[in-house]
Amino acid sequence: MATLTNQKLTTDGIEITTTTASATDTFENDGKTILQLNNTGASAYDVTIAAQKPCNMGFIHDLTISVPAGTTITTDTFEKARFNDDNGEVTIDYGGNETNFEVAAIEI
Repeated sequence: MATLTNQKLTTDGIEITTTTASATDTFENDGKTILQLNNTGASAYDVTIAAQKPCNMGFIHDLTISVPAGTTITTDTFEKARFNDDNGEVTIDYGGNETNFEVAAIEI
């Protein structure tokens, strides 16, 4: 498990630096953090964001993000109330395909 270092987006912009994913990564979530997921593999993979608490409908369910082969996608922000653990972090699972992913956490 690795903890990602959040990169701060400014009005001047930033050059986003991705890192190779670990089996499971975490990042500090202030409710204004997005992820950039780069799938370098030849197949589409699902990335799972672990839910810690129920959604607004009262159910605990993870968020699954499908990342097509050879593409980079950028996520939306993550609700603190639903996804943050007791340390204020969000957990990312690459489904055993971490060698095919590069990731960056970006505070907007």
